[in-house]
Amino acid sequence: MPAPDSGEIAVLRKFYEGIWEEARKGWETQDELYNLEYKVKRIEAASVYRPPTGASKVDAMVDSLVTTDPVVTRKAKRPGETHGTNANKVEEWGQALLEQANRIEMTPPFKTMAKNLALYGYAIGRTAWNDVAWTKKPRKMTTASQAQFEAERAVAFPFILEAPHPYRVLLPPSKKQPDMAIDVTLRLARDVKAQYPNWDGGGGDEWRTVEVVAHWDKLWQGVMVEDKAIKSVPNKWGFIPYCHAYAGFGHERISDWRNRDTIKGGLHPENLAQGLLAKSIDAIVAEAEYLTAVHHLAMSTIYRVGMTTENAAELAQKMAEAGLAGFVGVGSLDSFKYMDMPQINQWFFQQYQIVRRNIDQG
Repeated sequence: MPAPDSGEIAVLRKFYEGIWEEARKGWETQDELYNLEYKVKRIEAASVYRPPTGASKVDAMVDSLVTTDPVVTRKAKRPGETHGTNANKVEEWGQALLEQANRIEMTPPFKTMAKNLALYGYAIGRTAWNDVAWTKKPRKMTTASQAQFEAERAVAFPFILEAPHPYRVLLPPSKKQPDMAIDVTLRLARDVKAQYPNWDGGGGDEWRTVEVVAHWDKLWQGVMVEDKAIKSVPNKWGFIPYCHAYAGFGHERISDWRNRDTIKGGLHPENLAQGLLAKSIDAIVAEAEYLTAVHHLAMSTIYRVGMTTENAAELAQKMAEAGLAGFVGVGSLDSFKYMDMPQINQWFFQQYQIVRRNIDQG
């Protein structure tokens, strides 16, 4: 089978973007909840108060279930001291490998996967061999070059373990072991040129950002920059170096199967990729709206609006100059009064407990 060209990859990308479109919209909503960017209904004079409820729920789950330092456990294949010793060696090797991966990546990949599972209900992992980091054996070996080669090989770490953002990678939503992948990244043109010297640079500023699309299937691996193919080679591994999983908060719905003409790629991933906050969206927004109202009420009670029949600007200046516990002269006490505040009953404060309970139940 020939390698797919840029047009075929573009069609494939558009197809899977359509499949994941609704799930991506849901992730954008989760991002808004986590980063306190969602809209809150309020009167114009009120300042928005968004409590970090969503972020605290997600972070608490991640911190309690996933440690920064990975732990590797390998059971012995059979009873006996030799098998136990071999299992311990595998544990030590695996532990060292994962710890090194943690040190190399900008963010700990395992905690990043856990956060993606909690927040988006879906996570992707990438495992690959890094040829650049694996020192090549010299063609002509001398005593000095062999010593240098062995020293570099001893400290080399040729493994890539990363947790790409789900929005970045397109995978078949119904296959546990993907048979294709499209990985879209944004990189500086100068960095792309350094990695792929055969790219002509696109004729633009080397400091501009360019879109790099990596395509994988079981036979081929290719790279496109600005819709131009710059690499197409056989996939020497024979597998796709990505894995993915759903968190389990979502589920397939009857509507997914009622009309089979609408089934996308075997299922609707937006119904499976449900994050921890998916069922609490309305309650979290309601909590922010309630606390915004309470905050405005408290501020209005403390800093009440004054009304006067005298010159308001002059009276305001006098009050500002008098400061706390100062005296202000007025023609008559009847010429000045504070605006009355509404009386709040107990039910108003009980409403907050109802909202909080709905968030916890979600």
